Amino acid sequence: MLTMTSSSTGNMYETASYPVTFSMVELINGTFNMLLSIFIALMAGELIWRERNTQCNEINDTLPISSLIPASSKLAALMSTVIVFLSLFVIAGIIIQSSKGFYDFQVWQYITSIFGFELIENVFNNAVFVY
Repeated sequence: MLTMTSSSTGNMYETASYPVTFSMVELINGTFNMLLSIFIALMAGELIWRERNTQCNEINDTLPISSLIPASSKLAALMSTVIVFLSLFVIAGIIIQSSKGFYDFQVWQYITSIFGFELIENVFNNAVFVY
């Protein structure tokens, strides 16, 4: 997937250009975000149905704890996987930039756009899938 998407990053309006950071952020938001949404949906389904497959859901329902605690732990597990995936996407963007010969990495732009705006959007997606 990395090689397929990196082939189109150096062209903008049929003109060769450097793969600057904002184009890498657009690549991550566009292409990799769809992959992340599919993964979140599959992982949330696995987290929800794991108790039912092992038939432990009745035991967990009778525990003297709030139902918010297991749901929030599932949400935290999904959020940690999203953070790992987003950091791998940022590393992939830096690898694409360096393979195309562009070495002016703007890490702060990656952090603010990917771990700021994208993470907030993925928090809401995770909450919808878990609850």
